[in-house]
Amino acid sequence: MDESEAELFKHSMEFASIGPNIVVKVPMFGDGRGLKLLPKLIAEGIKTNITGLMTAEQVLTVLLAGQGKGPTYVSLFFNRIKDGNGNPNIEISRTRALIEQLASDTKIITGSIRNPSDILDAVIAGTHIVTITPPVFENMIKHPKSDEFVNQSQKAWEELLASQKS
Repeated sequence: MDESEAELFKHSMEFASIGPNIVVKVPMFGDGRGLKLLPKLIAEGIKTNITGLMTAEQVLTVLLAGQGKGPTYVSLFFNRIKDGNGNPNIEISRTRALIEQLASDTKIITGSIRNPSDILDAVIAGTHIVTITPPVFENMIKHPKSDEFVNQSQKAWEELLASQKS
């Protein structure tokens, strides 16, 4: 059952009252409920994240609904965009250009990251924040050649120390 705009507003206010660091996530509902809710939350000083975005065109509607202020964050979904035959790099880049052109303080969050190259692509395209899982981070910092180098260096160091004791 879909929540009405009044129910969404009520729940948003309840969540926001928890503390000043709370950001209310508002889905990009296909019926426009989120777009109608956004200016009401902004007027109340509520931090918002419009989530489920796949295109810069959707972001434009969000920025316009924010009446010049925009949400705190917009969330684009990198690999879901790819899965829908879109180009996430272009969508992020276009979104960043829109934000800058409209002089908005809105920040881009990029999620749906599956591998380290997605992170780099999203950052180069202009995202402000990337959300990742621990396995993706581990894959980002680990490389077999790095491990090989560190192990060789450690062995050489230990051999040097042993030779100095003799």
